[in-house]
Amino acid sequence: MNAQELANKILNTPLINEQDTLKQATRGVVDYFASSLQAKNQVELQQFKAVGERAKQGEFLVFNGPDEQFIAGRAIGADSGIGGTYGVMPELFLKLNEYVIEGDFVKARKLQDEVNEVIKGLLSGPSLYAVCKYILKLRGVETGEVRGPMLPISKPEHVELAERLNKRIQELIEEYK
Repeated sequence: MNAQELANKILNTPLINEQDTLKQATRGVVDYFASSLQAKNQVELQQFKAVGERAKQGEFLVFNGPDEQFIAGRAIGADSGIGGTYGVMPELFLKLNEYVIEGDFVKARKLQDEVNEVIKGLLSGPSLYAVCKYILKLRGVETGEVRGPMLPISKPEHVELAERLNKRIQELIEEYK
């Protein structure tokens, strides 16, 4: 559930600190999704988690939004993550999560750095989602074209970018098996 979209309000730290408001807003809801648009920083994410768990007696899940900060969000208390780039490299995010659970932040940081380089590449195309969709197509998953106003893959250099990123993702998957 994304409470911000449902309520058309940003759930910010002062609001979430009001225990009664939180209990009322999440009555019957176990999960709460804290996206990159809702938590301004990792400290706020941690505060959402702490206050939410107190109000909901531990039944309060927080998902980290920024893909580039997956391990930081998990380290500060996010239960998991959700992001637009996970679809083209789920194996790498699962490995990041494994490292976090094991407490191996040296390996986690190294892999997060690698993932962030891929994300930087994804962002250098016509649109992140166009490049992601093209990579999925290369992997045998047909998802169609992006909808406007996002720009599709249409130039040879964008095709080359997607192919190069797909190759790099495959290399990282092999390296981190």
